[in-house]
Amino acid sequence: MKLAFLAYNRDPSIPEVDNDGNPVIVRNYSYWLAKYGHTIDIFVNKVIPNNLSNEYTRKKYNLQKKSRLELFPGVKVVRIKTSDLTAKELFKTVELQEIPEITQSVLSASYFKTTLLSDYDLVCIFHPLTAFGVIFRDLLPLNKTLLFPMLLSDEYLKFGSVSPIYIDLEQMVLESVNKIYSTSNDEKKVLVSRNIPQEKIEVIRRGIDINTFPYKQKESIRVRNEINIVTVGSLRPQKRQHILVEVIENLLSRGLKAKLQIVGENKFFTKKEYEDYFNSIKSAILKKDLEDYIVFVGGVEPDQVGELLNSADLAIFPSISESFGKAALESICSGTPTIIASECSAYKEFALDQENAIFSSSNSKDITKAVLNLINNEERYLHLSKNGLKTRKEFSWQNVSKILETSLLRSTTS
Repeated sequence: MKLAFLAYNRDPSIPEVDNDGNPVIVRNYSYWLAKYGHTIDIFVNKVIPNNLSNEYTRKKYNLQKKSRLELFPGVKVVRIKTSDLTAKELFKTVELQEIPEITQSVLSASYFKTTLLSDYDLVCIFHPLTAFGVIFRDLLPLNKTLLFPMLLSDEYLKFGSVSPIYIDLEQMVLESVNKIYSTSNDEKKVLVSRNIPQEKIEVIRRGIDINTFPYKQKESIRVRNEINIVTVGSLRPQKRQHILVEVIENLLSRGLKAKLQIVGENKFFTKKEYEDYFNSIKSAILKKDLEDYIVFVGGVEPDQVGELLNSADLAIFPSISESFGKAALESICSGTPTIIASECSAYKEFALDQENAIFSSSNSKDITKAVLNLINNEERYLHLSKNGLKTRKEFSWQNVSKILETSLLRSTTS
């Protein structure tokens, strides 16, 4: 198959700045599909900063010098020039806040007037926003277009605001594409509630890189003087990393020497609200005099995340909203006993309470209790670590991509 992957503004070839769900998925799917004999062209926006651009955009610009590059054998990345809109400050209201991104989607679609998407066997869209422009301008062969929603507005609304115009456009994309690949049965239910036919939706779960995240069987932690806890994920309100500040405070008050490493980009933010959230956590740490117990690791390469998980005694993920929750899956599959928020239904696609993870309500009191129960139950602690080995076999990117390939081949003949 000859496949087009439209990733919009997330570049899988520069994990230094684009290292969240979208580019990780695109990078791994493309790698394995190419291994299976297919060719993939990945189309992303090449940013051009202006005087008002943030540090993230400026760094990304310096890393996107080439217009084309080979990511893997059989996989090319094509960067489409676009500009960072200077008028973003004009769109502060809920009704207009997504207008700059929608406009960029429309403008970048011009590229496909000469590079025809109809020449590909299938077109895979990663995030509905990616499709706005090519649909508006009638440049997308809808009969062979497949959508990976990434995160629906229904989830965004759980922790923030979304403009009505964005929701309407998202619905247009959901109804227009030929097929939707959902990451979870819970997301599938949401799509059905939005009047998307069940037969149009297929659940394809995400995976982990078993080489990047090696498995390590844990030993008892009850005899140690210090408990090392890690959390991994972009610093965003729905991830609820701020809750862990209170958890560390609670553990210290009980005489436990607990330390927390927060892994996630803390220098280059795609949105100001994410930077504000980071600053609020930092302020809380300073106010509670916890600088010696909580460390911001920052954004790091995936293999370093694997090392941090292996060296930690526990991992905690208090997020209330995920499209899938790859960081929690990576933790479980690394053999690190993991506590996850019971409010996040996406985790249930790969986690089973008391078997390979511990579910807890996403508040500091209950998470503290879960930590104390786990470190005082050696049998349960070792049981969780051991079962991570079983989970990793099922969720390797190689296996997940093979399932996707089978589905894609069916789509080319239907």
